[in-house]
Amino acid sequence: MQDQDKIPVFLSYLGFVGLVPPFAAYFFLARSPYARFHAQQGILLTLLFLFGGLGIGITRWVMLLNGQPLRLVYLVAFSWFVIYIVCNLIAAVLGLWGRTWKIPFLHRMVRIAQ
Repeated sequence: MQDQDKIPVFLSYLGFVGLVPPFAAYFFLARSPYARFHAQQGILLTLLFLFGGLGIGITRWVMLLNGQPLRLVYLVAFSWFVIYIVCNLIAAVLGLWGRTWKIPFLHRMVRIAQ
């Protein structure tokens, strides 16, 4: 890892702020394969989080319309968010240390996207 890769790697895992930082890191800042790997992984992690949140939201509305208790849905939503944040933090810290962490189940998609 070079010093110029630190900013794109850091921005790659700021997907919880919005979609702009990972996409900016991928399209405008990532020049090396190392930075592009982290940018791809950050984008896919953010998209996975958003689609999972959409599924949780649909489940919530279905359960609400059927009059079922929503405690389990809220627990799953909170757990989903915590897992997402923890994965972002681990990947960002290791990325800034010059290491790669292939997130389980997600690294296959990163390899396909290259």
